[in-house]
This record gives sequence, C-alpha cells and structure tokens, in this order.
Amino acid sequence: HFASAIELLREAGNRPMEAVMLGNLGHAAMDLGELDEAHDALLAAIEVHQETGNQRAEGHFLAVLADVHLRRNEVDRGLERLGQAKALLERSGDTVKLAAALALEAKLLEASVGSAR
Repeated sequence: HFASAIELLREAGNRPMEAVMLGNLGHAAMDLGELDEAHDALLAAIEVHQETGNQRAEGHFLAVLADVHLRRNEVDRGLERLGQAKALLERSGDTVKLAAALALEAKLLEASVGSAR
C-alpha cells in the first residue's frame, strides 16, 4: 500500500507528502526488522526533504536512519548520521526531536564502547 501511495504522490507532484510516506515506510520497515528496506526508504525521504528544504523533517529522518545503523551494528555510521540530524534539529528549534536524538546518541555511544571491548 505504501508503494502505491508513494507512486500516486510522485505522479501528482506532491513532493512533501511523498517524503512523509517514504519516511513512514522507513519507520514501518525498521519496526518490522526489514532494515535494508528501511534504509532505502529513509534515504529517499531524506533526499526529498533536502530538495523541499524541510530541515526539521530531514533531521528527524536522519535520526531514524541512525537508529537503523545502530540495529545493523554500524555504530560509526549511525553516529555520523546522528551528528547531521542534531545539527538540523538544533537549527529548526525542534527540542522534542532533538531530545530523542540525544537519547539515541547515548545508545550509539554505549554500543560503541561495547564493541571496543
């Protein structure tokens, strides 16, 4: 259903809603453990949010992508994505999503220390 909705939005030229649906697909895939699908959908959502200038949403989905990297044990890549996310969320003034990003950063740093042992 997501793919059909995304295609219809793309055909209609509704880029902002297309990005929302791609992000929702990424969230759902991550929750289901489909990490490759989540990764691809989130990258597509981030690209559209960059094109449309929605830094708040771009930051949010970068943080979700960092979570995907954590789940794939790609800690360094997750920290890199999260750094980008935090900068965008700080600029956008979204303190709630920034707080969530900081909590994720703690998990990534914990994983980083655990993998260094």
